[in-house]
Amino acid sequence: MVVVGIILRRASEVLIVGRTTVSDILDCELAERMVTKPRIKLGRLPSKAMRSAFAQISVNREWLLGDYDSTQSVFAAYQQSRESESGTTSDTNDEGSKSDSRAEIAARLNLICEFVRAEICRAEYNRLSRFVAGGGGIVFSVAVIAFAVTLGWPTSKPPSIAAPLPVAVHLIGNQTKLSRAKIPASCLPGTQLSGIAIDGTLSEPVVVTEATDSIVDGRESSCPVQRFVASKELAIVIPKPGKIN
Repeated sequence: MVVVGIILRRASEVLIVGRTTVSDILDCELAERMVTKPRIKLGRLPSKAMRSAFAQISVNREWLLGDYDSTQSVFAAYQQSRESESGTTSDTNDEGSKSDSRAEIAARLNLICEFVRAEICRAEYNRLSRFVAGGGGIVFSVAVIAFAVTLGWPTSKPPSIAAPLPVAVHLIGNQTKLSRAKIPASCLPGTQLSGIAIDGTLSEPVVVTEATDSIVDGRESSCPVQRFVASKELAIVIPKPGKIN
């Protein structure tokens, strides 16, 4: 069960990867600078998966960053384009050019975020694959096989009654079930009977019981000599010590 839980948790980490924001990536860049520069206080440290995905930006910088040095420089250019657009009045063509430039930078930022998110998904999937292909998968497979074998394993049958056996019979079924077994209505549930098991198995013997008159819950119970199958729904059968004369 522990192995199954681990597999399900890691599978959920692959399927449910949160949205990556520009702030997440900038935190990673800041964390990288902390290695060589004085420590800067971060609100939260990036996860291992995020740092691993961030490292792939440098590997793919040619098509991700273009002429920019880092995500920080792309973001700075985006902010500058916004400030420039809001603080400058010009003709329609100039505004269209600036708007297109800002849109291109925004698209590049979005591309970087989607790339990092995809890298996180890939890393989590590889982690799950290594676990399933390794010891975790072997344990899981063995557990599944053992469970299947347990379900299909033949159960032992209760011993058969080879010779007449003295028994005590305690009727437990309701009146409807007793009637279906052709036990008279005068023989009430809860009656204690003595008899002999002559056939069947110890779990469901065929019994012949003696005539008995008794009081059950303040009511008179009158049971004649009778033969019936004492199933688990009708009675509890307890063997008695001794032999049949």
